[in-house]
Amino acid sequence: LGAEVTEVTAYETVIEDNNDKLLYLEKLENSEIQMITFTSSSTVDNFIKLIGEESLGVLKTIPIASIGPITSKCLLKYGLDVTIEAKEHSIQGLVRAIQDYYSEGE
Repeated sequence: LGAEVTEVTAYETVIEDNNDKLLYLEKLENSEIQMITFTSSSTVDNFIKLIGEESLGVLKTIPIASIGPITSKCLLKYGLDVTIEAKEHSIQGLVRAIQDYYSEGE
């Protein structure tokens, strides 16, 4: 219809150059991390790439919070349970959902 579209990248999630895989896995295995939050499917994919799919089992013991249904679907793709899904799909909504989770006694 004559429309002109310009694509603008607002942000990009990338994996750090230095691989801290062992540090993350150690903290997860030692229960030093009480919850993991994900704000997009790309953060899920990149975190799994970082720790390796062979390490997914350690994530099954930690509550996982998702910003919304698309991110939750990505987590489920890896066989991970979503403990919390924000009703309002924003950072504020995610924080509120986590606060509610802990105030209700898990």
